[in-house]
Amino acid sequence: MNLPDRQVVQMSDEELAKLAELQLELTGKQASSLTLIKTEPAEPVTPLAASETSPTRGKRELTPVSKLLPPGFYLYYNDWELLEELSFDELGAVLQSIHNLFVKGEVPPSFSGLMKVSFNTLRKRIETDIAKYREKVEQSRTNGAGGGRPQNPK
Repeated sequence: MNLPDRQVVQMSDEELAKLAELQLELTGKQASSLTLIKTEPAEPVTPLAASETSPTRGKRELTPVSKLLPPGFYLYYNDWELLEELSFDELGAVLQSIHNLFVKGEVPPSFSGLMKVSFNTLRKRIETDIAKYREKVEQSRTNGAGGGRPQNPK
């Protein structure tokens, strides 16, 4: 299977909804060829004035790794094979439940049928991706505490 190159574009929720509507209007299909990644905008950093000092003076408290989440998640092409079978409303409900579960910590509603299979498939894969992300963060913290990444043997 020859897959197209990926391109990352940042857009608002409104722009994303318009894009999905346009895709549906043009092709008569849901946006099956799009990979959508929802990320939260970064908080702006306010520089300290010359008279101010940093409250932590170079030391900052690190968030426990168990509470860290990656900045987003991927919807892989093979995910769409299952998700294409859902109606637009069902797809929205599944994706909103995934967001609510991982970002807000809310218990998802009980789905049935294809929605349940879709939700559980995405949930398990995202949990695996989060575990890998946390392992990478933990390794980076360990390396950073020891002066940086270990040198490659020559």
